[in-house]
Amino acid sequence: MKKLDSLLPPELLSKMRLNNLLTREVRNFLAPVSGGLVTATGLDAGKLRLTADNAATATVLRYQQTELIKHLNTNPNLKITHISVSVSSSVNH
Repeated sequence: MKKLDSLLPPELLSKMRLNNLLTREVRNFLAPVSGGLVTATGLDAGKLRLTADNAATATVLRYQQTELIKHLNTNPNLKITHISVSVSSSVNH
C-alpha cells in the first residue's frame, strides 16, 4: 500500500505542513490568554488566514495581531505582514 505522502502533489504537502506548523505556533502563542481553538488556513503573499472557533478567540487574535506577527516572523522562513481572522464552529481540534 502506498503512503499518503506519495499520492499527494509535493506543493500540497508543503502547504499542509506549513499550515500545521503555523497552527501549532499560533495555538502556543494564544494558550496563556485564550481557551479557544484556531487553525491556520492559508498563507499567501504575506497574508496569514486564521479561523477561530468562536468570536472571543477571534477578538484576541485581532487584538494581538502585531505581537503575533512579530512572534511568527522570528522564523526566518516566514514573512507575514497581515493576519485575517474568520470564525467557524468547525475548527479542527
